[in-house]
Amino acid sequence: MSEKKSKAKGGVILVTMGSNFAGNKICSYKQKILRKDKTMKKECVLSVFVLIFFTFLFVSDGYSAETRGVTKDTIKIGIMMSQTGSLADTGIPYTTGAKNYFRYLNDSGGINGRKVNVLVEDDRYAIPAAIAAFKKFVYKDEIMAMMGAGGTAPVTALFKSIEKEKMPTIAISLAESIVNPHKRYMFIAGSTYREQMGIILDYLMNDLPIKKPRIAFVYPDHQAGYQDLKPFEERTEKYGIKLADKEVLNFGAMEATAQVLNIKKAKVDYIVIGGSIVQNANVLLRELRKFGISTPVYGSFGTCTENLVEVAGEAAKNFYGVNTFSSWYEDAPGVKFMRKITEKYKTGEDRLFRSRFNTQGWLCAIIFAEGMKRAGKNLDGEALIDNIETLKDFDSGGLTGLLTYGKNKHYGSEYWKLYKANVEKKIMEPLTDWRKPLELK
Repeated sequence: MSEKKSKAKGGVILVTMGSNFAGNKICSYKQKILRKDKTMKKECVLSVFVLIFFTFLFVSDGYSAETRGVTKDTIKIGIMMSQTGSLADTGIPYTTGAKNYFRYLNDSGGINGRKVNVLVEDDRYAIPAAIAAFKKFVYKDEIMAMMGAGGTAPVTALFKSIEKEKMPTIAISLAESIVNPHKRYMFIAGSTYREQMGIILDYLMNDLPIKKPRIAFVYPDHQAGYQDLKPFEERTEKYGIKLADKEVLNFGAMEATAQVLNIKKAKVDYIVIGGSIVQNANVLLRELRKFGISTPVYGSFGTCTENLVEVAGEAAKNFYGVNTFSSWYEDAPGVKFMRKITEKYKTGEDRLFRSRFNTQGWLCAIIFAEGMKRAGKNLDGEALIDNIETLKDFDSGGLTGLLTYGKNKHYGSEYWKLYKANVEKKIMEPLTDWRKPLELK
């Protein structure tokens, strides 16, 4: 045996033994470490293998884990729209158009292998009913995305809930407040009401001969009415004119004698009715005819529909309207295809599914479906939004103008057409092609 002595710090003497015994001990210790290291590596490899195995076992079809409203083979979409009450003539055709498009997609194989399950709730254009319907959609039905609510007031009341529940929503209302300021979960299909006011006034000022026209503006004392009144007044100022008269005509009004007499007294060249629906526009047209007033009336989006021509009859002879969605009767390829599929499934009254709101519902379904297709198999609400935002100059076949969305732009276009009532045919015929408002200083 040999020894080697050395001094360590602190004066402690360390003795190192050099022998076969010590060497064998060291070698044995190293071998144990190596064997343990190999065992650990084998266990790690086995764990990774097990993880991969179970990953492929449960998602081997390529779909993401189930999320709200989306399963391996279904997608739940909710439509909140008036099915009864004063706006049923708006809500029913919108619902019909959307359901028919999704039914067509399902019959064609669905979206990336999934079928669309459409659930409908009646909000009756009432805020309490809209809140109740939204809660049902979220907590009971667990839908992925929503179409609706039935108008400006109900959807505005739901803004905070939509944001909280992260519910992608495409509204029927075209109010600018829905998308400005920007809201991640809110979309509209066409242009905003602000642009429609620009289209009407641009036409009156530039296409017609009167250079300083006297204009009366008729609107309901309602959020929808102010959405049109404010931008119209702002634009008249840019043109250097002032409104000759303003009259309130509310939803549900049965007559408009006082309003019509005031309009007559103001000696106006044109009447513009904004923020309104078929019911109160019909009252105005009939009262004008009763008093022998033939002043042209230019109606906003909610009045530019064949339903108004049908109910107003001869009183609609001098009625014009503006709309961001094509009529059922136009020859655009997208409209022809919509007619073909709608006639195949034909449900409800002709006057309803031939409504302009049928076109809007059909188009809103196309926009949602296109976002779902682009999202692929890993679909959820966030992916739907991200992929709708990729639509650039999307051609709907003439259902509306070209559609473009973006991360901070959730309205589809600025395009509108002007129409004129054809009382004999009971339709609204295009007076112009698609137009954008002129840029005014």
